[in-house]
Amino acid sequence: GRSCRFLVDPVPKEMVCANVRSIARDFIAAAREGREYELPSDLREDYMPPGVSPAGHGVFLMQVNAKRDGSLFRNMFYLRTLELDERP
Repeated sequence: GRSCRFLVDPVPKEMVCANVRSIARDFIAAAREGREYELPSDLREDYMPPGVSPAGHGVFLMQVNAKRDGSLFRNMFYLRTLELDERP
C-alpha cells in the first residue's frame, strides 16, 4: 500500500484537521491490535454519524487534500476493518 500523506502534505497547515489525523492513526492502531475502535466524543465532528458505524468497524472522516496540480478538495472517506487470511 501507499501512504496517503502525499494528499495532505501540500495542504496549508491551517487547513489540516489534526483531529482527523489522530482519529485515523488511533483507528488503524486499534485494528492492528484487534481492538474495536470507539470514537472519543470530544473528537466528533458535525458531519460524522452518531455512534460508530452500524457494523461497529469503521469511521467516517473528512480532510482537505491536494490534487497533483495543487488545487484543494475535501475528501470524505470511510475507514473500516476487514480481515484477509484471518489477519486484520
